[in-house]
Amino acid sequence: MPEIKQIPLHDFHARQGARFVDFGGWNMPVQYTSILEEHQAVREAAGFFDVSHMGEFHVQGPDAGAFLDRLLVNNISSAPDGKAIYSPMCAEDGTVVDDLIVYRIRASEFLVCVNASNIDKDFAWFQEKAGTWGLDVSFEDQSPQWALLAVQGPKAEAILLAAGLDEVSGLKRFRHQQVAFQGNTLRICRTGYTGEDGFEIYVRPDEAEGLAQALVDAGAA
Repeated sequence: MPEIKQIPLHDFHARQGARFVDFGGWNMPVQYTSILEEHQAVREAAGFFDVSHMGEFHVQGPDAGAFLDRLLVNNISSAPDGKAIYSPMCAEDGTVVDDLIVYRIRASEFLVCVNASNIDKDFAWFQEKAGTWGLDVSFEDQSPQWALLAVQGPKAEAILLAAGLDEVSGLKRFRHQQVAFQGNTLRICRTGYTGEDGFEIYVRPDEAEGLAQALVDAGAA
């Protein structure tokens, strides 16, 4: 049996009383109180989520946009800098390899977030297609380099502002930007994947606990 993987903030969640389950090979915190109470919190106030098991690929090069245009269903190269694009990634017969989010940093650089259980499969798919198409593009699996935290719900913006992340007030839906926080560099995105308004924050694993505690403290009320 493969060893179950731990997210960077495992001990932080354990101190909050989390119940953990095996989710796609990761030991994930899935519940703290009751399902109904937590669902209601996200719909009426906000919930804190740790989705650090997700995968991140860094894609760059002169043909990076053209590569992603061909790889995905949506048009990527024509998006403005700072745009987040949701898209399925399909095989030639139309079946779905994965669904993912692409963050355009600049014309020659993108961050791609893939589902945790598909990291190896997706990276192999990227490699196969890049070799077939002969485009000038390179990519790196940076999944171990990132923790991913999220605050989702109608009060998400107020909580991030209370935590000192002032830049979020001007951030539109499906946009992202790099910001400084407590001497660290974060990437904040506003996709709201729960259906409520919400933010997803990419942070280095060794810097994640300070951010997590600041968010929990700001949202306690």
